[in-house]
Amino acid sequence: MEGIQQIVDVLGGIEVQSPLAFTIGEYTFTEGMNQLDGAGALAFSRMRSDDPEQDTGRQERQRIVLAAISKKVLSKETLQNYQDILHSLSVNMNTNFQASDYIALQKYGYVDAISNIQQDHLGGVGGLRDDIYYSFVDGAELARVQDLLQAELDLK
Repeated sequence: MEGIQQIVDVLGGIEVQSPLAFTIGEYTFTEGMNQLDGAGALAFSRMRSDDPEQDTGRQERQRIVLAAISKKVLSKETLQNYQDILHSLSVNMNTNFQASDYIALQKYGYVDAISNIQQDHLGGVGGLRDDIYYSFVDGAELARVQDLLQAELDLK
């Protein structure tokens, strides 16, 4: 998770829309728009215990942070920092993504695709089994997500 903190700091921070107000440690987040530095992004994406949706809520905030990072990485304002961005990414993950690929994303308009991200999640009910926390999914929810995936992949 330190990679999230590093990339957000390299980007000069991100803006996220929080679905709820909460405090974790020294960080307080309001419902609505919040400007986050790297440590704030990490705190925002980690909180689970005070979220009414528990782990599902945490996963949603993690998606919010990743979408904000993606949007900022591909924005024209960060083009001048692409080497710092690629370095930050290379420290935390392996990729064959080259600087020329980053420039091509900008040039050929793939930046606009970031505003068209569709998401869903497999809903479940949290519970313990053998002292391990699981998310239990009922058959109807599993069928819903299977149908959605098959439709998106043109398998139906």
